[in-house]
Amino acid sequence: MAVSVRDPGARDRVERWLLWSVASLRGVQYATSAPALVAYGVTEHSEKSTAVVTVYLLGVTWSAWMFTSAVRRDHVPTWVVTADVLVVCGVQTVVPATLGVDRDLWLDWTYGPAIGVMVFVLLCRIGRGRWLAGLPVVSWALTHFIGGAPGWPDIVGGVIGMIAYAVLGAGVIGFVRGLARASPRAPLDSALATLQMIAGGALDLRADDVRDRCQQDADSLRGLLMSDRGDGVGDLIVELSAVLRDPSLRGLRVHPLFDAGPAEVPGPVTAATVAATRKALANVVDHARTDEAWLTAISTPEGGVSVTVVDRGVGFDREDMVITSLLAIMADVNGQALVDSAPGQGTTVELTWTP
Repeated sequence: MAVSVRDPGARDRVERWLLWSVASLRGVQYATSAPALVAYGVTEHSEKSTAVVTVYLLGVTWSAWMFTSAVRRDHVPTWVVTADVLVVCGVQTVVPATLGVDRDLWLDWTYGPAIGVMVFVLLCRIGRGRWLAGLPVVSWALTHFIGGAPGWPDIVGGVIGMIAYAVLGAGVIGFVRGLARASPRAPLDSALATLQMIAGGALDLRADDVRDRCQQDADSLRGLLMSDRGDGVGDLIVELSAVLRDPSLRGLRVHPLFDAGPAEVPGPVTAATVAATRKALANVVDHARTDEAWLTAISTPEGGVSVTVVDRGVGFDREDMVITSLLAIMADVNGQALVDSAPGQGTTVELTWTP
C-alpha cells in the first residue's frame, strides 16, 4: 500500500499563498488599465466615459471586497465564486453596450480581469462548477458583436489567449499544490519525536498525559494508513488525521475508519468538513461525558464524501449553538450536517457533501 503522508499546515500555507497570489494578479490586471481609463474619462468627459469608469470602479470594489473576505475567512463559498464570474461577465457586457457604435473607443480592460476570474474558479476547485471558468471567454467573445461587425481574427486570437493563460495558471496551481503534497510529514514527525523523548528519558511512559499523546499519534497514523490515495480525498484524510492530534482533544480516544474515498474533494469542502469535524469532536469533549468517539470518512455513490462522528455519551434533546454552527459551515459549501441525539442515547453527527 502506497501511503502519502503530508503536512496539513504546509498545505494550508500553500493555499493561503495561492489565494494571495491570485488576489495580487487581479489587482495588477485592474491597475494596468487605470491610467488609460482615467485619461479617457478626463478627455472625453461624457456620460459614456462616466459610465465606463463607474463600471470599472465597481469591478475593482467587488474584487477588493471578495478577496479581503476570502483571506479573513480562509475560505471561499461557492456562491462567491459564482458571483465573481457573473460580475465580470456583466462588466464585459455593460461597457460595449454603453459605448454602442463608439465601441472602437472601448479600452478593453476587462480582458485581464476575465482571465483572473478563470484562474480563480480553477483555484477554488468547485467540482462540477468548473464550467463557470468558460463563461468569461464566451462573454468576452460575444461583446464584439455589440455595436458593429466583429473582427474574427481578433476574437479568435483573444479566445485562444484567454484559454492559454487559464491553462497556464491551472498548471502553476497544480505544481505548487504538488510541492505541498511532498512537504514534511507532520504525523510521522510527531510520533517520532514522542518516541525519541521517551527513549531519552524526557517523558515518563507511565504518565497519563504521555500515554494520551502516544495514543493520539497512533490513531493519527492509523487513519493515514487507511487511505492509499495521494490526492483529492487524501487531503481530507490527512487533515482529519491531524484533527486527532489536536491538544484540545487530549483524553478523548477517537477510533478512525477511513476508506479510499472519491477521486477529488475540493479545497473549500475539505476545509469546511475538517472544521465541522473538529467542532463535533470538541462538543464530545465538552458535553458528552465520555472518553471515546468514532470518526468515519467514506465515499458516497454520487462521488461525494460522508464524515461521521459518533459518541455514546449522555446525548441531548435540544438544538444548540454547536448544531447551528455545523449547519452553517457545511451549508457554505453546499453540504449538509445531520445531528441525531437523545438523552442517554449518545450523539451521531453526519457531514455530507455531494458534487
